[in-house]
Amino acid sequence: REVNVLVRAHVHSDESDEYVVAFRDELSARGVVADEYPFECPLPDGPVSRSGHLFAVDWEVKLRVVFERGDDLVDRVPFRLLPREVLAPAGEQ
Repeated sequence: REVNVLVRAHVHSDESDEYVVAFRDELSARGVVADEYPFECPLPDGPVSRSGHLFAVDWEVKLRVVFERGDDLVDRVPFRLLPREVLAPAGEQ
């Protein structure tokens, strides 16, 4: 079984469509076959999530499991990346 996790931004507009990878890990390469693969991912400062008239930035965590029989299971979880100053308590920026 192969387990991969990818954290990426999808930057798209009428004229372009690209992905920016912030984190990639092959969890199963650690040599452990398990039902759970905890991981930590430091998030970048940007690009922050936005939905504008000229372009949009959408973030997601993509998990892919490849089973020995060749089947793939893919799941995507969207999230919003906000500027750090929005998340930090007052006085800790």
